[in-house]
Amino acid sequence: MFWFAFAAMFIYEIIPSYMFPLLNGFSIFCLASQHAAPNVQDIFTNIFGGAAGNEGLGLLSLSFGASFHQALVQIA
Repeated sequence: MFWFAFAAMFIYEIIPSYMFPLLNGFSIFCLASQHAAPNVQDIFTNIFGGAAGNEGLGLLSLSFGASFHQALVQIA
């Protein structure tokens, strides 16, 4: 019973706390420039955004966050 409760708490904490915030900002250009020179990576991060949700301009970035989709539903 302990391991069942432990697994349930682990899943309950990991998914919302760590995995869902990773879906807020997803930039294909930053992922593609991982093997570029550091100065090129800095330029890409400033223009297209980075790992943080409020990093860079966010040009052509995707968002799979629930708050973004809820805002779209409220507009329509």
